Amino acid sequence: MKLIKSIKYIDQVSLKLITLSSLCCIGILVFRIKYTQSLYFLFLLWNLFLAFIPLGLTMYIRATPKLPKWTLIVLLTIWLLFLPNAPYIITDLMHLRRSASALIWLDVLVIGSFAFTGLIAFYITIMDFKFIIKKQFKFKYIKYSVIVIYFLCGFGAYLGRYLRFNSWDIISQPATLFDYIFDLLFITVDQNLYLFSFFFGMVLWLSTVILDQIRTFSTP
Repeated sequence: MKLIKSIKYIDQVSLKLITLSSLCCIGILVFRIKYTQSLYFLFLLWNLFLAFIPLGLTMYIRATPKLPKWTLIVLLTIWLLFLPNAPYIITDLMHLRRSASALIWLDVLVIGSFAFTGLIAFYITIMDFKFIIKKQFKFKYIKYSVIVIYFLCGFGAYLGRYLRFNSWDIISQPATLFDYIFDLLFITVDQNLYLFSFFFGMVLWLSTVILDQIRTFSTP
């Protein structure tokens, strides 16, 4: 009973944090649209929606503890495919190069607030994933698996930002996607891909380690 109560409490806190952060970044975006009369950053809403998909999946799994194993595996596979969308919003900072110098402070706040919300969603869904794997599969090496996932997110973010692939392409054009990835990894060997994936993954790993420590210190 204590475990169930703690899960419900964590989910309630998570929802409150995500809701508050989302309202904040949407409010800043609305202000920018009215202030500049430009809809340019409206794409951030779509990116934020994609960032919430993996969080929604893990919350659903935690709320439905008696799912069949095959259903659980399918949902977690979809979760992994969409997971890079959560931290991906960080890369939207590249759009600042199109910002007017007088408004760059506002654009930093707009993109930064959306990126921050995406990272919150990422952190919460990673915590959910750890709980699910430990409980459902009794997996002992979850810590190392999650580290690999961080670097896979970097890989996915690179495919999305620079090669313009997205999570849907695994279904809509799988052959093209896998051919492209194979070429980048083993034939043309894109060094930027390796560097980006490594450093992006390192940032995600370090940020979650720090947040875990803060959460540990704040727990009475």
